[in-house]
Amino acid sequence: MIFEKVEQNLHLRTRGITLSDSTTKHLAEANTEGTNKSLVLRLASIGFASSIVASSAFFSTACSQSPETTQNKSVTTNNDSELKKRADSLVDNGEPETAIAVLTTLLQQSPKDGNALYSRGRCYLEIDKPKEARADFDLANEYQPNNTWYRSWGRSPSDHEYDLSHRAKPVAREWAIACSALLFASNGDGLHSLSGQELTEANKSDQARVIYDWWRIKTREDLFAQLQALNNNDAYNSLWQSYMKVKAGKIKPEEIPDVAADLKTGKFPERMAIVNEYGDEFGERGINAWDLCRYISLVRWGYLLGFVNENEAYDLIMPVAIKIQKQYSSWKQMNDEYLIGRKFWAFSQWKRDEAKSNRVTKCLLSVKTSPWVALPWKTKLD
Repeated sequence: MIFEKVEQNLHLRTRGITLSDSTTKHLAEANTEGTNKSLVLRLASIGFASSIVASSAFFSTACSQSPETTQNKSVTTNNDSELKKRADSLVDNGEPETAIAVLTTLLQQSPKDGNALYSRGRCYLEIDKPKEARADFDLANEYQPNNTWYRSWGRSPSDHEYDLSHRAKPVAREWAIACSALLFASNGDGLHSLSGQELTEANKSDQARVIYDWWRIKTREDLFAQLQALNNNDAYNSLWQSYMKVKAGKIKPEEIPDVAADLKTGKFPERMAIVNEYGDEFGERGINAWDLCRYISLVRWGYLLGFVNENEAYDLIMPVAIKIQKQYSSWKQMNDEYLIGRKFWAFSQWKRDEAKSNRVTKCLLSVKTSPWVALPWKTKLD
């Protein structure tokens, strides 16, 4: 009975994944000096043979352990540790597909590792496989029911399934909402539909709280006031332009009210250094990417909260998307300058989230299901 249960669980976890040459190399690297060489062969393939190895290893725990069994268990534990480190590194480096293969091997050896299941589930979400993510999250919750992360991510597969089944059409609309992909991906939301998540009361309640805490938006009128500021050079790009005047020596910082305020709060040195570094390169567009990408995010959240309907949302989004496309030459350039805008807005927050932003950026620029990979920058919008 134990063997049958393990075999069934392994079938859920392997899902027919095979390893590419590069993944085999990653797995081989996890084998440290002095580790049993037979483990390298076990890491190099995923399938029936390795299922038998993993099942046997698990079955042996139900039997009396000889000194040889204890030694093998120690080797397996050490190998698990190396695989976890390798998987964490791949996840942090924005390589979810390779991380899935490593985590699958780990789970063949330790089928009830809730953290590994959770990590693999999140990787599945990043490559648009919500059904596989749900299976992993449910198993992780079964094995470790008290983990708080499950409550945070438990409904994400449903949100991502909604996102994929409500993909924006025509493609120009999907391109437009992809301008907000970094922020939505960082929040764990979908990248293909207008709302990026199900239109549930729970999601609306969560988003209402966030949009009020960060933007003080509580009504349709509040939303439109913020949108007007972002699209009319009356938000952070306006502050950037004030700093550019200081940089050019046209005016003293204390003579511009918003810059003078930064002098009092101590923000002036950091912001001035950023403008000195990037001001000439960015020229007239300044940090428009920061304001305009957030504009599109706000419209999407406004749609989720019912402040605007679908047609209104796209009427607001499309002209701004066209403006973004004209001012930048690629998804990468838009994103790079967006992040500089974020750095200018709040250096400490940018620094705190730098590693996460880099990971999400790499996924958006490399994972084949990402709109930044699937949709050419010059997609026709008008």
